[in-house]
Amino acid sequence: MDQYSGTSRRRFERIQLNESVPESSAMFLGVEALWEDTSRSSVFDMSYTGMALAPPSTFTAQKGEKLKLRLKLGDHPPVDLEVEVMWVKKDVMGVSFHAISSEGRLLFNHFLDDKLLGAELHLVSPKLYGSDMDCTYWFQGIGDTNVYVWTEKATGASEVIKELRVELDDYYLVYRNGVVAEVGGGVSEGGFHAKYGEITAEVDVKELAAREKEFVGRVVSLLSQMGSLTESLNPVLDKLSQLEM
Repeated sequence: MDQYSGTSRRRFERIQLNESVPESSAMFLGVEALWEDTSRSSVFDMSYTGMALAPPSTFTAQKGEKLKLRLKLGDHPPVDLEVEVMWVKKDVMGVSFHAISSEGRLLFNHFLDDKLLGAELHLVSPKLYGSDMDCTYWFQGIGDTNVYVWTEKATGASEVIKELRVELDDYYLVYRNGVVAEVGGGVSEGGFHAKYGEITAEVDVKELAAREKEFVGRVVSLLSQMGSLTESLNPVLDKLSQLEM
C-alpha cells in the first residue's frame, strides 16, 4: 500500500456495502431495500442524500419517478421513505432520498456517521511518523480519529493484522494477536475509563458495559469502510462483531 490521500473530497462521501464481510458483521453493516410488492433489492452504496441499488425485479422504474420503499439498515427496524429515481442502468439505479421522517433521519445518521468517517480516513505517509512510531500504517480522519495498524506478511502477498488501535471521540480500542486487549478512554463527562488496562486475555462479552458495547459497534462501522485493508480486516471485524452482539 503506497498511495497517500490528498485533501480532496467528493461533496457527499458514500459508504460501500461490501458483500464479502464476515457473516457476523453483515447483520450490522448490510442494507436492503424492501418494496411495496414484497420484492427486495441489494444496496451497493449509500450517502446521506441517496443510494445506488439493484432495480426492483417485479416492475420497471423510470427516471424522475418517485417510489415508496422500506430500507433495512443493519439490525435496525426498517425505515419508510420515498425516493426519486435519478438514473437507471441495466443492473443498478441511483435514487435520491425525497422524504424521510425525523425518526428515520436520526436512524440514518446513526447508521452512516461512523461508516462515512471510515470512508474519509486518509493514509498518512511514513515520512510524517514520529521517531517512536513503529506501526505499518497510520490512518487519520476528522476529529482526531486515528487508526494505527501493525501487520506481518502471511503466505503469498497477503498481510495479517497482528495489532490495531482505534482512537475515536476520546475512546480507544486495541486489538492484539486475535483478541480485543483493551477498551477504554472517555475523558469527557459520562465516558467509561480504561478499566481493562494491559490485559492479554480476551474481553468477555458479559463484561462489556452498554457504552463500551456501543463503542465497539462504532469501531466495526468505521473499519468496514477501510477498503484498502478489507481482506486483512475481515478477521478483526469478525471478532469485534461478536463482542458488539
